Amino acid sequence: MVGSPNGKPTSFGSSHYFYPQCTKQKMQENRKTIVPAHPRTREQETEKAAILFLQVNEMNRLRLIMGSKSACQQEQERDLSRVQSGA
Repeated sequence: MVGSPNGKPTSFGSSHYFYPQCTKQKMQENRKTIVPAHPRTREQETEKAAILFLQVNEMNRLRLIMGSKSACQQEQERDLSRVQSGA
């Protein structure tokens, strides 16, 4: 696919891009010089993942509790409306 002269892709949704040679070289140089800002150890990553896992579990547990509470409230409201309507 032939690209436009300014290095932008000619059509969206296409995986074929046209880059001028200087852009390609610059991208390769950038790729070499990228250094992670905060290098983490494997233990830190594992700990972070474990904390996130526990937080998600806790959120799901609370969501279940809240869901059951609202179900109870709905049941109480239904009972109340039955009593009020005299059924």
